[in-house]
Amino acid sequence: MKLSFSIGGIFIGLIIYLLIFVKFVWGLIAVLGLVVLGFFVIPIIIYLEEAKKYNNGVCPLCGGDIEHFDTDSQGGRGYCCKKCGKYYIWASWFRPPEKRTYIWKLK
Repeated sequence: MKLSFSIGGIFIGLIIYLLIFVKFVWGLIAVLGLVVLGFFVIPIIIYLEEAKKYNNGVCPLCGGDIEHFDTDSQGGRGYCCKKCGKYYIWASWFRPPEKRTYIWKLK
């Protein structure tokens, strides 16, 4: 029995193989893009937004100081204006520089 291959059949097979490979590569790129977005970009955006709302500890309504008043069950911290009591924020990612806790203390 003699096998014969046609150029058209090989060409079609090559095109199908390339389409499957390209689909796989684009799928991999899409998944990696979502991973980068979910683990790096979105947390940075959330952190910057919370830092902007904290406003360096100054209430944008009256100019009073913002102080920590409560911590929720998942670790989110609540900050409220001491002067007017009308402005408050909840922050999960942002921690004010003077309130950071460290494992060690430098002497």
